[in-house]
Amino acid sequence: MGNMKLGTQIFTTLFLIAILSLTIVTWYASETGREFYLQKTEESLENHAFLLHSFLNTKDYPASLELLQHKIKGTDKAVSIRITIIRPDGLVLIDSEKDPKTMDNHGTRPEVIQALHSGKGRSIRFSNTVKHEMMYFALYLKKDRNALVIRTSEPLDSIEKALVAMKTRIFISAFMVALFVLVISFFISGKITKPLEKITEGVRQFANGNFSKKLEKPSTLEMAVLSDSLNKMAFQINDKMQTIIRQKYEQMAVFKSMAEGVVAIDYEANILSLNNAAAELFSIKMDNVEGKYIRDVANNPQIENVFLTVLRTGRTTEDEIVLSSQKEQCVKISARVLQDEDGNTIGALMVLNDLTRLRNLETGRREFVANVSHELRTPLTSIKGFAEALHDGAIDDKVQARRFVDIIYNQANRLGHILEDILTLSRLDMEEGASEVVMRKLNILPVIKSAVKICQFNAEKKNIAVQIQCKKDMEINLNETLVEEALINLIDNSIKYSEEGKTICIKCGNKNNHFCIEVVDEGQGIEQEHLPRIFERFYRVDKARSRKLGGTGLGLAIVKHIANIHKGYVDVQSEPGIGSSFSINLPYLT
Repeated sequence: MGNMKLGTQIFTTLFLIAILSLTIVTWYASETGREFYLQKTEESLENHAFLLHSFLNTKDYPASLELLQHKIKGTDKAVSIRITIIRPDGLVLIDSEKDPKTMDNHGTRPEVIQALHSGKGRSIRFSNTVKHEMMYFALYLKKDRNALVIRTSEPLDSIEKALVAMKTRIFISAFMVALFVLVISFFISGKITKPLEKITEGVRQFANGNFSKKLEKPSTLEMAVLSDSLNKMAFQINDKMQTIIRQKYEQMAVFKSMAEGVVAIDYEANILSLNNAAAELFSIKMDNVEGKYIRDVANNPQIENVFLTVLRTGRTTEDEIVLSSQKEQCVKISARVLQDEDGNTIGALMVLNDLTRLRNLETGRREFVANVSHELRTPLTSIKGFAEALHDGAIDDKVQARRFVDIIYNQANRLGHILEDILTLSRLDMEEGASEVVMRKLNILPVIKSAVKICQFNAEKKNIAVQIQCKKDMEINLNETLVEEALINLIDNSIKYSEEGKTICIKCGNKNNHFCIEVVDEGQGIEQEHLPRIFERFYRVDKARSRKLGGTGLGLAIVKHIANIHKGYVDVQSEPGIGSSFSINLPYLT
């Protein structure tokens, strides 16, 4: 039935079955009725024939033909049956409807022939005499030497009329039954299809992802079981979908938040996906990168070669490369193939670890060790040299011995300052990594005054005035000990590199959404070429003058570390001959 609706199929099927059944019943009833009427007609004709047989058999034969014909006609009028008396040679003696003299010889009639041979004869045929289809019954009568054939007949018009009437009644009954079946079929199809339509609509909602509405439970047991099963299925699907979605977002969150860059490509080396870390390494935006060739995105032939090698060989590959960007980045890459459930290679996956900071730290440590060795060697060499001089006899010369001892004392103090600053930097490194520094919301003014008080003695020796421009109610989250230490380093540097009678000003305020503590001096200033490296460890603009003033080259590095611990930053503005401005910028933490 193709794609017909179920209700239409049920309705059509039931209706066709009803029509076919009624057609068969009508045909069978008609044929049965016809056979019944023919049988009854034959029995009637036979009974009348035997009555005539009995009548004729009781009379002396031959009797008066006129009397016999008169009796036959009387019988004919009573029963409306045509009666014919025929001799064995076919001559008609008497007929209830026609003049025997005008009638043909009936010796060839089928019923007469059968009666002569077997005593009885029957036939249904068209009568040329009366111009009707007739049923004939013939009975052979033999009395003494005489014999007759008694034939009774009746036209079939009455049977046909009766059959037509019967068929009409059957047709009307069949039509009423068909109409009833039509209504019942429509009701049954609706009873079956309406719950199915509701279930179909509910399943369509499930297919669209709407699992909030449950299917109603129909009254039919099978439909109710189906509805319950679909509701359970929808619940399970919804639960599994939520689990899949949750896992997907969890994986996406992990994927995007990974510190390592991750890039996946297909077998044609086109990008399937990459995370934020990989986009940052390639200095690209993540928009519209999927489907692009890896070389067009990474802009590095080495990465392309690694991917192609993995796709070709199927072996895991590791390497270190330098990405081409504004600043060289050392990256460790590890690539392996991606396979489907059948073990077929469908692409490759690469993990990129940015080793730039690690390499910079290694370089910084090497430089730090070299600088420490150099800085320690100088005072140690001086101490050793003058100690040897004293040991070799200079101790006997009081003037020389006094001078040598002063030098040894000063160099030992310098060595102590270097070691103290190194230990301070080491402690700050550990505090910055551990993130255990206690922060409190404090008024910044007492912290500044405390740092100024510690540096006041050196300032008074050079007649340098230290001014504070800060409101009394300015509060910020900080570690007072560390901030005080950073301010002491900045103020002490300003005093060392300022001429006598100058002024140092400490200012507080807002700068770039940070709380800024600025130390401004009127010293000799710093050339612009030195400013980017001024906060590096052991970096000195004027090494000879710095050592003469007792500097270790670690003070500004300590200030930078303290700012980093507070999630802030340091800044410097300087102009030779005019002065310098060093600032500590702290975020407004809540």
